[in-house]
Amino acid sequence: MTDITVLKQETKNSAAFPSFEALAQDFLASVPKQDRPDVLVCAIAGAAYGEEIHVENLPQWPIIYVSHVKSVLGISEVRFINDLVAAA
Repeated sequence: MTDITVLKQETKNSAAFPSFEALAQDFLASVPKQDRPDVLVCAIAGAAYGEEIHVENLPQWPIIYVSHVKSVLGISEVRFINDLVAAA
């Protein structure tokens, strides 16, 4: 079993960002490059359909494409889970 380390935890106002990628870049901006994660897991109010996350309550983020998030952030493994599932 691999040890998991929570690098940073923070609550952001999603509506203040034009995209998930912009929010994530803001979140990671204060993390030194050598400490950047290889894996990113995000709880989000939305439904996952394969590589697409549909965000119904943020009109500026209608669909998040996992492959695009990986590319923009330079993180090889990105997972989204429903926020209600994450809280359970």
